[in-house]
Amino acid sequence: MASISAQFIEHDETVGRGRWRLEQARVCDKWLTDKELKAVDSKTFKLNLKGTGDKFPDAIFRLSSHSGGQMVALEYEKTAKNNWRYNKAIMAYSDSYNFHYILYVVESDGIETAVKRAMTFIGDCQLNSKIGFIHAKDWKQDPATAPIRGRLNITHLGGLMQNVA
Repeated sequence: MASISAQFIEHDETVGRGRWRLEQARVCDKWLTDKELKAVDSKTFKLNLKGTGDKFPDAIFRLSSHSGGQMVALEYEKTAKNNWRYNKAIMAYSDSYNFHYILYVVESDGIETAVKRAMTFIGDCQLNSKIGFIHAKDWKQDPATAPIRGRLNITHLGGLMQNVA
């Protein structure tokens, strides 16, 4: 049996704890991880990386149904990747119309800067207005009240839920 790297366990635990807290706060009522999406080979939420395969968001969730049920893609960036990978991911989101919002939970300002660089490179203004950033330390403390930066015109996920009500 192959061993699993500790960084992947911590990654999935961070996403999973956030899920639990958002459900407890009644921010979301439906949630799937990338592993669940892969298991059912979800065509709806698969992102095409143009010649380098497909990927799924780390998680997707639907805002509570009483709030409009809008879909959110979540990406947890624990470690920095090269610009090419961020460019591919942003382009894939640009080609997808299945998400109302894309949230990047980032461990560092440098990772946020790299994603923003890819956003500028791809140049999809409509997509850029749907992307927000949350510091991982704030997400780990309370994802419902963690400050969101970006062009979403909201301050936190609880506020996002209220905006669609």
